[in-house]
Amino acid sequence: MNNLLKPLAIALSIATNLWAFTGGDGSAADPFVISTPEHLNAVRNDLTAHYHLANNITLTGEWVPIPEFMGTFNGNGHTVSGVVINNLSADGNLGFFGVIGSSGVVRNLSVDVNIIGVSWAGAIAAGNHGTIEEVRASGIVAAPSVGGLVAYNRGTIRNSFSLVETRVLVDLPEFPVVTSLPLNPTEGQGVRLVVRGTYIDLIYVAWGTFRFGACASTATVGSIHTISTGFWIGKYPVTQAQYQAVMTGHPSLSSVPSHFRGGAAVGSNLPNNPVEQVSFNDITSADGFLARIGARLPTEHEREFAARGGNRRQGRNGGVDYIWAGSNTVTEVAWHNANSGSQTRPVGGLAANELGIHDMSGNVREWTSSIGLGSGRVMRGGSWSSGAVHTQVALRFSGIPDNRWHGYGFRVAISPQF
Repeated sequence: MNNLLKPLAIALSIATNLWAFTGGDGSAADPFVISTPEHLNAVRNDLTAHYHLANNITLTGEWVPIPEFMGTFNGNGHTVSGVVINNLSADGNLGFFGVIGSSGVVRNLSVDVNIIGVSWAGAIAAGNHGTIEEVRASGIVAAPSVGGLVAYNRGTIRNSFSLVETRVLVDLPEFPVVTSLPLNPTEGQGVRLVVRGTYIDLIYVAWGTFRFGACASTATVGSIHTISTGFWIGKYPVTQAQYQAVMTGHPSLSSVPSHFRGGAAVGSNLPNNPVEQVSFNDITSADGFLARIGARLPTEHEREFAARGGNRRQGRNGGVDYIWAGSNTVTEVAWHNANSGSQTRPVGGLAANELGIHDMSGNVREWTSSIGLGSGRVMRGGSWSSGAVHTQVALRFSGIPDNRWHGYGFRVAISPQF
């Protein structure tokens, strides 16, 4: 650089740092002061500086890990929460930091995270070559190579602990993994949507006409109804693990509300069982599960059409639809009071219907967006405690919107983009 331009470059650098932070010059004696999410993002502009966190910070949106950090980050006992990362890049190093370099120091910091990836992931960093001390971590991290604090450590970790739930992803998904839904889907098409630190399997149901409420066992003819627009619907009811991943950190709603748990430890669950003890008001609130992932509940007509198998259903050409979702034999497709063992069961444990959708009969009774009796909301599908007759696809029930019971759950629906 021309010597005449160096003072100008230094001045611009200082001005940028003064604008980005509330104080300090980035030296050990006078570190940069971080008090906003914007300040945190500015750390990546100087990875060798000294930083002090002035207060707790809650992030919104998806966090991009700070790349290889070679400076000093002092959390001063404060917490950075809302560290949400959904990353499908095979070379992604995921965490609050990507990697802590050999001269990097992170101390006296707490983080609460929700991370999912297909490579290396830890709450603080994917890898540590430097020093981590007096650090605490909570939340969920899911990846093939995963750690509560770091996925691998080549440095020093002192007096630090993790309450992170780690999940090793080893299974290959049945569906393509996506972070946004494909355009112009076809009926029966499936995707695995990665969202807010977890994933949800969705199946597309095309528009079509069916007899709403028809039932062979009661000789009910039903009324002709047309689903005018296709929609995506959950292949399974929302599970306890999915609910916990999305709702961790909610100010008023528990992320582990279910009655059926996996053990005595606080926060333990049965991760693949449907979430239950969630009310209609819980899941549809402004900061509830559906709002957090950009989904909705299906209408009762959509749900019945999907339960019958959409346009692939057995009776679409004038025959008689299955009594239960995918079968005329209840035990093939539905967990109910005669086979459930008096509790919910892992999703997908019984046969699917013609569209590949599971648990549309039995396991948990599911909320829909449709209005029922009085101020109630329509529920469909029956539950683990229902008699077989009450798990038929034609049956409808009304639930009080603020009621929570260990037979009440839900599945998501999302309108497509064309």
